[in-house]
Amino acid sequence: MLTPKDSAAIERILKERIPLEDILVWIDEVFDQYQPKHRADSIKSFVYLESAILDRWHAQQHQHQPLKNNVSEFKPKQHRQSNLDALAQYAKENGIKFGGG
Repeated sequence: MLTPKDSAAIERILKERIPLEDILVWIDEVFDQYQPKHRADSIKSFVYLESAILDRWHAQQHQHQPLKNNVSEFKPKQHRQSNLDALAQYAKENGIKFGGG
């Protein structure tokens, strides 16, 4: 028997636009991997499957996206004049007395 909660879970899965083939494979995987804790323990609801399906769908979607990388290529510093050297050079080129001399 399908409960209203199960119907709602199925509708939510369908709204995700997950391919039916994937859903069916993942349902089989969940049942195959399920390990009951005792003889009365079993999967009784599609709501249980919904979470497992969404986990797999999410993992699959992120597997195909390139990783965002916040690391940039190392570029050695170019030799730059210090500010003081630049001022001294400017002063010399423009005939300005700079420093103690």
